[in-house]
Amino acid sequence: MKEQKYFDILLWVHCSRRFSASDVVMHAQQNKQARDGVAHVGNYNRFISLEALTGQMNAMLGSKKFLLILDDFWCDADDFIDQWEKFVTCLKGGLPGSKILLTTQSNRTVEKTSIPGVTEVKHYPLLELENGHFFKLFMHHSWPSNCSLEKEKFECIGHNIAAKLKGDPGTAKIVGRQLRENIDIRYWEDAAKKDWLGDNMKARIWSYQQLPVHLQQCFAICCIFKKGYILRAERLIQLWMAEGLIKTINKEERMEDIGQSYLNELVSRFFLERHEHDKYGTYYQLHDLLHDLAECVQGDGFIGIEYTNSKNIPEHISRKLSRCENIRHISLPVDMVIELKDKICLMKNLCTLLCDRGNGIIPRKVLREILKNTKKLRVLAFPLSGQDLPDCIGNLKHLRFLFVHGSKPFKKLPDSICKLYLLQSLHLPSCDTLPKKFSELICLRFIDIKGETMSHISDLGRMTSLQVLRKFAVRKERKHELHQLENLNQLRGRLCITGLENVRCKEDAIRANLQRKSHIEELEVQWNSGERATDDFQVLDALQPHHNIRDLKIERFRGKRFPNWLLNNESFECLTKLQLIDCTSIKELPLILRTLQVYH
Repeated sequence: MKEQKYFDILLWVHCSRRFSASDVVMHAQQNKQARDGVAHVGNYNRFISLEALTGQMNAMLGSKKFLLILDDFWCDADDFIDQWEKFVTCLKGGLPGSKILLTTQSNRTVEKTSIPGVTEVKHYPLLELENGHFFKLFMHHSWPSNCSLEKEKFECIGHNIAAKLKGDPGTAKIVGRQLRENIDIRYWEDAAKKDWLGDNMKARIWSYQQLPVHLQQCFAICCIFKKGYILRAERLIQLWMAEGLIKTINKEERMEDIGQSYLNELVSRFFLERHEHDKYGTYYQLHDLLHDLAECVQGDGFIGIEYTNSKNIPEHISRKLSRCENIRHISLPVDMVIELKDKICLMKNLCTLLCDRGNGIIPRKVLREILKNTKKLRVLAFPLSGQDLPDCIGNLKHLRFLFVHGSKPFKKLPDSICKLYLLQSLHLPSCDTLPKKFSELICLRFIDIKGETMSHISDLGRMTSLQVLRKFAVRKERKHELHQLENLNQLRGRLCITGLENVRCKEDAIRANLQRKSHIEELEVQWNSGERATDDFQVLDALQPHHNIRDLKIERFRGKRFPNWLLNNESFECLTKLQLIDCTSIKELPLILRTLQVYH
């Protein structure tokens, strides 16, 4: 890696269609911090001053030599020149020899990024693949290596198909994959007869049409995310579920598992790209050309506008807005939501409203009016900070997905939110208190509320669809007993149970039924200081987890010995980590410690 020796810092940023200096600075910071393994930066201001931007970049570059890659760079926004000059100015903290590498589809980039006396631009046009090499690429994706049929006949037809793809590798991969799924002479001959010459969008549309209907729908809805957006599997699958795009055949199947299989299939057919190197794990992206395809197949039912300083509404958007009753999905920055409020209120069939932060938050009055008039919403995401949710949120009877992002916590949620009986996914900033009837949301599968609020839900046992519960606090009050966990057998990942000193009897701990929770991989059980309502040993003896457990943490246990299930060396073959914290009375350590990788 010669470039790593030459450059102190390597940064990669995928640019949006409308270049923004503050956006690129933020994404560059996140890219560097992800590489360094630290938390990403928080909220940022699109209208940040030049001095502040320069300060942020200087702090990051630290008088070092850097290579900054701006991928999929565009320069056709109205304010591009101003934003580009602003961006280049704030890079002066880098040492001489630092470089910026742009990848672009625009022939005007060289001209528009040249700043006399500041930037020297060199142009390296990428030539199309030679026909022979392009055909090899096409057949690589079209022909299974283990196929026993006569390849020569298919290659002859393949030459005709490849010649129509204009040397576009992306289209070759997508079309090739569809042919690979159908090794049949007639199918290939039909594909060769398609009128694709000079228009690769037609080839991509054909490939889209070859997908099963459920994959067509899941792919098309991805256009509601702006170009270059990083998609997390969990969030994307929740969106598909909310839109009703995932169907289960029997009760044993999880919608999340089926959604993951859909996602894997779209990746294998090259409609989505999977990336592994993010600090938060695997993520997915939609190539810009495929984003255009998704918008195309959505037709008049979708409106998407990325943030821009321009107040002009594109002509094709204005045409769609003239038929508001046809619009089902919209993705807009805050300022455009405010600008188009009256039009949005006329969208009686609207199912999806995604609102990007843009230049602020939605005024509560505007939000209230929109929610009163869009009662068929299934997916709703918007920024709200320093304000409570309006009561009319409870009128959205069809809502399945609610995402509110903001920096300030809610003091409380309106009681009306408990009427969203079909709600499956809820993402909120921290909230001081939840409504008393919150457990009536029995379809909720995923809850992400920062802070400790979730651990104190009353009558939690009713929420049997829950997939994630990071913490549960046992209390002496009714409807906060340990047995509330009894039927929450879909829980997975990590679970922390605290307040075990409040367990009233061993039977209550037995009813928690941890042995049936086979998807829990990390379990933490905690006692607090003070008097115990039940002997610690009896409680822990009743809390035997499923044998799939990988990580077990026991804190402030006062028993003199551990229960037999922990002393048995063969009970937990998957267990790799055991933490014993402040268990000062224990006299015998379990034999299982001999097989563990880590223990305390």
